[in-house]
Amino acid sequence: MPDFSIGVPCQSQSLDPVFAAIEAHKAAQAACERKWAVGRRAQDEASSVIPDVVVPNMKQPGEVVTLRDYYRIEDIAPRDEFPEQYSQYRRLFDKRCADVSAIVRSKIGADLDDYYEDVHDQLFDALEALREITPTTASGLLALIVYVADAKPEDPHDPEGLWQFITSLSKAAKALQVQA
Repeated sequence: MPDFSIGVPCQSQSLDPVFAAIEAHKAAQAACERKWAVGRRAQDEASSVIPDVVVPNMKQPGEVVTLRDYYRIEDIAPRDEFPEQYSQYRRLFDKRCADVSAIVRSKIGADLDDYYEDVHDQLFDALEALREITPTTASGLLALIVYVADAKPEDPHDPEGLWQFITSLSKAAKALQVQA
């Protein structure tokens, strides 16, 4: 991490709780990424074993479609127009999803949501800490602004608003660092 001391001794890092919060968020993010990689690998391996669901597109006769998600079913066989095909496609896709999930569970010992739950909770807690912390030094303030802007932690409750503001503040903080 760059030195944002701006005339404040480096020991400010040990005095300002922002630095610990940043490190906690980095650790939580890294733990999530490691677990996501394992989960993705298990899901990719399972998906490669279970055949895709390939069905006729009822809206475009002669075209076949590989189903990748439930939303696509409504696109190719709208429930109101093709209720039997819609139901059949749902059953086929549900079966494939259940088969993939069973293989994933056998590989990682849990459903993906359960597998990710602990690291997601840690990441959310670390994000909340970043949002609630009040820097006690100038270097802490600058470090927080720059870290949040660069890391762009995902927040499903505020996907753009706060981060756009923080990005602007980060540019200012970086400029201050250069001047210091």
